[in-house]
Amino acid sequence: MLGIYKAIEWIYFNVHPMKKKIKEQGTSYYRKKWSKRGIGDNVKDWDDKGNDWIENYWLSSQHPHRKHLIERFDKYEPKTMLDIGCNCGVNMYMLAKHFPDAHITGTDINLPAIQKGIAYFRKEGMRDRATWYPDSADELFRVPDKSMDVLFTDAVLIYVAPDKIDEIIKDMLRIAKKSIILVEWNIPSIFHKDDEGLGVYHKGLWMRDYHSLFMKHGVEGYRIKTTKITKDVWDDDNWASVGYIVEVNLT
Repeated sequence: MLGIYKAIEWIYFNVHPMKKKIKEQGTSYYRKKWSKRGIGDNVKDWDDKGNDWIENYWLSSQHPHRKHLIERFDKYEPKTMLDIGCNCGVNMYMLAKHFPDAHITGTDINLPAIQKGIAYFRKEGMRDRATWYPDSADELFRVPDKSMDVLFTDAVLIYVAPDKIDEIIKDMLRIAKKSIILVEWNIPSIFHKDDEGLGVYHKGLWMRDYHSLFMKHGVEGYRIKTTKITKDVWDDDNWASVGYIVEVNLT
């Protein structure tokens, strides 16, 4: 019975017309989707805790994975940080409280999310602690070289197809001074053929071998650490299966 289910699942995520469209259009499909997210549609996210999908995201501040993400920052004592795909800035807010002397920059392609984030920070009396750019992950040109101590993503690169991931990694390495920290779907090449880390299509999103990907871009292997996300940290079958925190130490 399990074999039949797996076969149906594979057909849906690889042969279904919409899924084929996602694969064929690459990153541009999700770029269009996220830029208009919440406009004229009913989005349910983060347990649907309210009627506003951005508010739902803001209310997820105590999700266990955020604590595990933020703990990775301590050793770098960052003064500047960049959150790529920040949504309304819930991770930015948590980091701003954790590092009271730091300044945090966030980029997101969804303008309503950024506007809500600015409003939340203003309400908390932290408006001057953050800078916001309405840019996607492949539009980081306005961020100067080596201007951020730590650069990070949280469930963002799963929407980036093989057509854009190399460009984004190059920009990350250009911008980050001390570390790059990713919360993404990671799969070592020994389990799936992805020697260059470009990406393997998985249930409508993208997982990849980040160790291989960063090594391809000149990072020594010993500087790249991958830590598995467990079920108690993220109670979701996909994240408990292929979710990782990837830490690249550049110091």
